[in-house]
Amino acid sequence: MLKKHSKFFETLVLLLDWITLSCSWILAYNLRFYFPIVPVSKGIPPFLIYLTLLVIMLPLWYIVFRAFGLYRPRRISSKVAEVMNIATATLIAIVILVALTFFVRQYEFSRLTFVYFGIICVIALCIERILFRELLRFIRKRGYNLRHALIVGTGSLGQDVTDRVHGHPELGIKIRGFLSEDNSQIGNELKGFKV
Repeated sequence: MLKKHSKFFETLVLLLDWITLSCSWILAYNLRFYFPIVPVSKGIPPFLIYLTLLVIMLPLWYIVFRAFGLYRPRRISSKVAEVMNIATATLIAIVILVALTFFVRQYEFSRLTFVYFGIICVIALCIERILFRELLRFIRKRGYNLRHALIVGTGSLGQDVTDRVHGHPELGIKIRGFLSEDNSQIGNELKGFKV
């Protein structure tokens, strides 16, 4: 059940990434050719040629992002770490994509479009991921999408873990109680939870 639940969220994030990626690519194309900072000297290329590149881009980004662990559950990782991973993975994916387009001799893609795309893509993906994580945290605070935990040990370490988990409801971890080897503690309450 947990694996199925996790797979659903992974698929949802993947679809959001693909939508964000596609919109970033289309925006980069339009910025380069219809709102040029650097003048267009060779004419405006057909949009369809750039659009077909998404056939390579979408699976490529999935493979690279998966390699960076960007589709694993991240309940306790920092936003900064995720932003750094997104930026690094995107840079690597762009380098691979540019290298692949080098072998397409029929058409030369604008390198400036790739630069625009890289900047837009990193910013858009970071915003998308942060908003998605905040939505999940909001849902968890309301008691949905929870994971249940038993704390092993009733000593100071177990109590410290309980305090930390209990102090962060956005993690979505609900403590059910304590496990103890000491038979005299069984049935007692500790920090509001059964032993």
